[in-house]
Amino acid sequence: MTVASAQEGFSPIVIICIAGGLFLTALGELAAIRFGSAPLALLIVLWCGAAFCWLAWYRLSLAIVALVVALPLITVEIGLDDVAKTLSTDKSSLAAVVGVGLLLRLPAVWSRLIVVRSVRWWIVFLGATALSSLRNGLTVDQVWGFLEQGVYAGVFLATLAGLEREPIVRRRLLAAAGLAGGAVGGLTLIEWVLWSSGNRVPLYYKHGTVMDAVVAGSTIAHVNHLGGYLILVIPILVAMWSTADRSLRPLIVMSILLAGGALLYAKSIGAWMGLALAGVLAVSFTVRASWPRAIRVALGVVCVGIILIGTGVTFVKLTQDTTSVYLRLAAYRVGWAAITERPLLGFGRDGYQREHVRLERIIFGHELSRFREIGSRLSAHSSFLDVAVERGLVGLTAFIGLLAAVLMTGIRGYICATDVPTQRILLGLLTGLVAFIVQAFSENLFSYSKVAAIFWIMAATTVRMAEARPSQPS
Repeated sequence: MTVASAQEGFSPIVIICIAGGLFLTALGELAAIRFGSAPLALLIVLWCGAAFCWLAWYRLSLAIVALVVALPLITVEIGLDDVAKTLSTDKSSLAAVVGVGLLLRLPAVWSRLIVVRSVRWWIVFLGATALSSLRNGLTVDQVWGFLEQGVYAGVFLATLAGLEREPIVRRRLLAAAGLAGGAVGGLTLIEWVLWSSGNRVPLYYKHGTVMDAVVAGSTIAHVNHLGGYLILVIPILVAMWSTADRSLRPLIVMSILLAGGALLYAKSIGAWMGLALAGVLAVSFTVRASWPRAIRVALGVVCVGIILIGTGVTFVKLTQDTTSVYLRLAAYRVGWAAITERPLLGFGRDGYQREHVRLERIIFGHELSRFREIGSRLSAHSSFLDVAVERGLVGLTAFIGLLAAVLMTGIRGYICATDVPTQRILLGLLTGLVAFIVQAFSENLFSYSKVAAIFWIMAATTVRMAEARPSQPS
């Protein structure tokens, strides 16, 4: 496909076919939920993989756009021989896009991708992950863990490759991500109404996994991960509203309201903290860039509102239940003890899950038995702590360097942007990324492929938009 044809957008027939396929997939998921059919669920997982294989082969950028819609809305997960190893729609879709997309595009674009700073940091982090895997024995578990990180790196590279010369598609990708966030918000509010009336109806299918019980969180299947997803897309929606045509603004406003209402339902303290800190950052950038006074005042009011609402949510949640805070503090102590035992390369994949029972017994004895069953799985409740325990301080340093490279590229692009729409969209992207990263200090967001993959797609989009030059085809 030539560059010129790539700029023409997507064929309406193909878009209709994809929308129809997504609708049929959703119907199949509802049927699997209704009848509890594992064979039907497995068929949906395989169908998603096959469909995204074709999409990535047909047009990689179109497959990326489809991913940001399908990942948050379709959740079908089936456990394998171990509850920690699962086959799911998000994993099959990601593997298909990464495998087929990079096989076709990577050889041609690698010389241009390797000069991107964040790509080089990905290589460093994957190297640290490989060293950690070798240090802890080249078992199936360790290989599986390396492949998980390889998929995230692959979707980052695939997004860079797919959006390399398609500025129009970049905007459509963000529109798809934002409107999908509105759809997830709407479904979340429906779940809120159903649960308030005593009907615990799941909006996802899980069988043989760590968490088969029906939990709140809409299609994301966990309220804290739902919060991370929402704070990633809400700033993008706000940026879209400020740059979109007037005819589209009502739809965008509706999506913002739905996503905001869903965030209230999630009651995630970490999510509100992340959004508040990111909001302060966004306001400071607008002041330094001498944006119009009306916009700066509006953003300041919104930021103050976020801080007040977040404070209220935090107060209510802490007065109702302090168990989650206590368990998080306990989890951090256990994680720190694990890091001191193997500081350089860590314990490898699932290191925290394997070691926490032993360390918990040494540190707390039976003190935590009043909050949880001794021996049950305890989450690190922090992506950064989890990386440090699994990959050691070497891996954590590389991971932080990767995130810093993405953010610094986005900030430089924002400062150097010559057109207002690009500047505002970059600010929205940066705000969402920062909010997500802040919440990741209190939740394992980067370990959950459904939301982590969307983060890396948005991160790659930020890098691609920030590094664009006026001389490139548009």
